[in-house]
Amino acid sequence: MKRSCSSAFNSNTPAWLLLVLGLSLATGCLEVDSSRASGDAGVEGSPRDTDDDSSGSATDESRTSIGSSFGDDAGEGIGDSPSPLDGGIGSGANDDESKLDDVNDDPTPNSPGSPTDASAGDSPDDGEGPAGSLSCVPGEANACTCRNGKMGAQKCAPSGTSYTVCACAGDCGDGTMGVGEECDDGNLSDFDFCLNTCVAARCGDGVRGPGEACDDGNEDDDDECTTACRAPTCGNGVIDGLEQCDDANSDETDGCLSTCISSRCGDGNLGPGEECDDGNSVDDDACSNACVLPYCGDGVVNGGEGCDDGNRVDDDECSNACAIASCGNGKVESNEACDDGNDDDTDTCLSTCVAARCGDGVKASNEECDDGNTQSGDGCSVQCKTSVCGNGVVEDAEECDDGNTTQTDGCLNTCVAARCGDGIVGPGEECDDGNTNNDDACGNGCLPVSCGDKIVQAGEECDDGNTVNDDSCSNNCKLAVCGDGILHAGEECDDGNTNDTDACVACKNAICGDSHVQTSKEQCDDGNADDTDACVTCQLAKCGDGHVRAGEEECDDGNTDPGDGCEPDCTESLAVCGNGEVEFDEECDDANFDNTDGCTETCHFPTCGDGFVQPANGEDCDDENDVDGDGCNTDCITSGKILWHKTYNGPDNGHDDGRGIAINLDGDVIVVGASEVTGKAQEMFLWRLPPDGSSDGTSRTLDGVGAHNDILNDVAITSTNQLAVVGTYYTESTPNPGNRPYYGIFNSTLNLDWSDIGPDSGIGNGVVVDGSDNVYITGSIAGTSTDVWVRRFGLDQQVAWSGSFDYGKNSSCDNPSETGYALALSADGSFAYPVGSYGCGTVSGCLWRFNTTTGEYVANSDGCTRMWRQRDVSQSTASRGVVVAPEGDVFVAGSISSGGHLWHYRSTLCHLSSCHSPNCASSDWDVSVSTTGAIQAMARAPDGTLVVGGATSSNTGGVRKLDPSNGGPMWGTSSTFTGDDDLTHTAGIYGVAVDPAGYVYVTGSTAAATGGNRDIWVAKLAP
Repeated sequence: MKRSCSSAFNSNTPAWLLLVLGLSLATGCLEVDSSRASGDAGVEGSPRDTDDDSSGSATDESRTSIGSSFGDDAGEGIGDSPSPLDGGIGSGANDDESKLDDVNDDPTPNSPGSPTDASAGDSPDDGEGPAGSLSCVPGEANACTCRNGKMGAQKCAPSGTSYTVCACAGDCGDGTMGVGEECDDGNLSDFDFCLNTCVAARCGDGVRGPGEACDDGNEDDDDECTTACRAPTCGNGVIDGLEQCDDANSDETDGCLSTCISSRCGDGNLGPGEECDDGNSVDDDACSNACVLPYCGDGVVNGGEGCDDGNRVDDDECSNACAIASCGNGKVESNEACDDGNDDDTDTCLSTCVAARCGDGVKASNEECDDGNTQSGDGCSVQCKTSVCGNGVVEDAEECDDGNTTQTDGCLNTCVAARCGDGIVGPGEECDDGNTNNDDACGNGCLPVSCGDKIVQAGEECDDGNTVNDDSCSNNCKLAVCGDGILHAGEECDDGNTNDTDACVACKNAICGDSHVQTSKEQCDDGNADDTDACVTCQLAKCGDGHVRAGEEECDDGNTDPGDGCEPDCTESLAVCGNGEVEFDEECDDANFDNTDGCTETCHFPTCGDGFVQPANGEDCDDENDVDGDGCNTDCITSGKILWHKTYNGPDNGHDDGRGIAINLDGDVIVVGASEVTGKAQEMFLWRLPPDGSSDGTSRTLDGVGAHNDILNDVAITSTNQLAVVGTYYTESTPNPGNRPYYGIFNSTLNLDWSDIGPDSGIGNGVVVDGSDNVYITGSIAGTSTDVWVRRFGLDQQVAWSGSFDYGKNSSCDNPSETGYALALSADGSFAYPVGSYGCGTVSGCLWRFNTTTGEYVANSDGCTRMWRQRDVSQSTASRGVVVAPEGDVFVAGSISSGGHLWHYRSTLCHLSSCHSPNCASSDWDVSVSTTGAIQAMARAPDGTLVVGGATSSNTGGVRKLDPSNGGPMWGTSSTFTGDDDLTHTAGIYGVAVDPAGYVYVTGSTAAATGGNRDIWVAKLAP
């Protein structure tokens, strides 16, 4: 609402007048309906009236319209629920909309809409006349409602039959221009010069006013109503709306048509740059689709043209005159070879425009004939000449034609080439008898016959046609024979005679043994190599020739010295060993039978292998054979003898243990284990010793975290001479502190390259390396209890896979423990075989099998969960060593309660009789290795024998070598391993290795010399 205040009204103005004028009693201000001023109210039928209520609303029913009160709650004109002041049609405070009556139901007497109101239900301010009988007091003032909702006044007409229009102060449309109004013409029409919003009409206000053809209320000059409120008109010189042009003229040739469309080719009007425009899309009529007049060469065949290829080439199929090429027009065109413009086929150009040639079947003036082919012998030559022998031209079937009658020049008079055998001596011939008889005076080569012409003729044995005299046919045409004095192939000599006593016998060089006595140097020749008969090396046998003649001589030493065992008459004389004299074949004779001195009882110098033990020469034994490992080796050293041993006592005199051993590529001995450090418990230890044990080598200790035992249990050597190690390491990291499997790579100088630990608590016990330097370790890892664990990794620390095995519940407990102690690989590297123990309380020795590519556990074909387990029903077992032979057989070493054992299984392995049977169904064999104690380690020697090491029940170490065919001992035969004194004080052997030469290396621990603790012990044993 806008408020307009006037000084003409003040507090002295009578209240009724203010009421009549509709002014505020408090302010004297006239309220103006801002919705009217803002253009909300429309006029019925105006361009802005878009609703369907036909009441003049500009938009929808929310806008005030004729027939509604400015105080109308809903703002609707017909049938609404109006305010109490609504004077609209059919409305009122109590209007019954269901009846849609025309009489205002306002019960106020004599007020608009009262029962006496004769209007058609309208408020008196409608301006409508009486609709029937109306009775009022002339001049009487009556209150009425203004459009702005305020109160105004109306008077009864002098006739007493109608009221005047409601007088409202400051209302747009009251005819008086108030504050904020540009005009007020006292009406509600939008089509005059003053809008019903009391705003002056103008172009662009959206209302079509006086003088405007249109008014779309926008500034777009290109639509259907211009900014000058005029509809676009073609020809006004202004490009309006959708016009492409507007040149304000009707000239259709200036580029803009009278329809205000730009001219174009094809519109039927000759525009700028066009030669023609026929308004169609036919390209071959009098005007092309490019609006160009047709011409020869435009590529379009137009009237009168035979062709039009669009080019300027005159000799193709369409000439530059647009005429189709044709033979006979005198012009060489397209594919024509010629065109002389005539039909004469005897000149150089035929009527087919093809150049005349010999063989075309048309006889030209320069041809003798032309039979249309290029064959000779048919009467017309390939030169189109008539065939005639002697004309100097080779024609038809003629071999030659020299144009003369000379018979000896290579071409006969018959035009046949001269040849040997034609009876005429021609060029190069010495004779020609006209026959094929090779045995007469003239050979078939037209040469006189002779030795060497390759023709065997009368008196000749052969004729090879060459001058080589020592082949099978000599230069005199005689066959080669032994004795002809010519050395031929296969002959060693040929002296031209048959004498077998000279240096050449049957064309072979005479030798001793050819059964022919060569008188110049041989006494005899019996044709054999027997040196005991009367002829020896082609000399007559005699005493002293060094050969004993059978039946004639007892001996023959090749000399005539007496007393040397063979007398000058070739009779034997006897030597006496022990007489103090070196006789005959004796090497020595010390006149005694002491085999330990420098001369044995056989009068020979002592040597290893002679069956006599010479301690002074370093011999332990001598079994007179060349077999190692049978108790006495080929070097006469006792099998299994300790060749050297070393001990290591750590700097703190604590417990030091050797756990694993290997031989590197340099032959050095590598030992791993643990050495006790004060305040730190046992720490990881590495030791490198020279192959001969000549020094204490080098060693190092690795400190772990805190006072916990950290131990290396095994070591293997890579192809790069690095050390792959495995053990156990204590970590204090949370949330799972404790022992973890440890593994890593050290270089050959014992320096660490890298190390890592397993993912959970557990230990690492065994390690092997394959030919590709893939490293495999085994031990245990935390699972439902403790599970056997296998991991494969590379030298670059990248883990290929980790595998584990959990047996699950058994009859003894819910979660039995599994632990791997050692492992071996199959020969092809496809499987890893860890061995260890399984169970809870009483345990069983077990072997598992893992796929080395995937790391998956591989069960037996019967579905059993382990490969096998070995346990006496009443005793515990444990598996500590494993070897897989090249053929696939598996050897497992370990112990049962009663002592050490070795089990052998074929490459197929055995299967459990049932998945929960306590014993393997069968094994090939098993043997007891020791009656007490346990086997802790095993290795395979190059010859296939097995070496095991361990400890007795009294903690005495032992080593034994076993036959792989039956497990029988080869050395170390006592029931408590070997009885070597140097092993009796060891606490146990835990690592075994064998070098390529078969020497055995072991490590373990021994009672320390002082302090009562343990020291690491290393030894080298004979094979």
